[in-house]
Amino acid sequence: MRNAQLLLMILLACIMVDANAALEWIGGPDFDCSDAITADNVYALEQYYRPVRTINGQGLDSTGMLHELSSQYNSALVDTTEIAGSTDPAVTLNPAGIEGPAWFSWTFDQAYDIQEMWVWNYNLYGTNGSYLLRGLKDVSIHYNDGTSWQYFGDYTLAKGLGVADMPHGDEIPLNITATGILMTPKTVEGNYGSTFYGLSEVRFIVPEPATMVLFGIGAILARKRFI
Repeated sequence: MRNAQLLLMILLACIMVDANAALEWIGGPDFDCSDAITADNVYALEQYYRPVRTINGQGLDSTGMLHELSSQYNSALVDTTEIAGSTDPAVTLNPAGIEGPAWFSWTFDQAYDIQEMWVWNYNLYGTNGSYLLRGLKDVSIHYNDGTSWQYFGDYTLAKGLGVADMPHGDEIPLNITATGILMTPKTVEGNYGSTFYGLSEVRFIVPEPATMVLFGIGAILARKRFI
């Protein structure tokens, strides 16, 4: 009985180590993930507020968990007044062929098993909170399975806080294998009430293999010790 209890304690400890292990994400372990991800959006040629700002870690603190106030140097922004009236399908339709006021996409250097997508929404207060209205709200999410874009689902993003050290507001559960992710604001309430559509940062969480190996080794050693 005592051996069985000790075995159970070891197994539980291994599980706890795995659950609390350092996270891994596409492009990690640093916060500039542009070596593994190519970011794009409907207006990628904008001189500032380029889509790469959403994955290159600019604006994040030393922990990689808190984002400073949004600016042209650390966030992406689309001004729909500059593309209004366009008949170019590259502008009016996202890469999946879905119409929306704007879109943001992230293409990976290979297929990844993605557990979650973290989102730091647009984070600048402005007069009476007016700039926070630029943050994305109701969005549709597609993923590329390596062959074509597939619809994943709809999601409502948390509004930015407009504070100097803002944590991510969303952890979107995905649990898919994908070579890319596409986010498209809805035509109605695609943001919080602005002609601009903005994001500060995103991160794609993947399984952390090392701790799973430790868990397996721990279980094997425990079995050999007590059986």
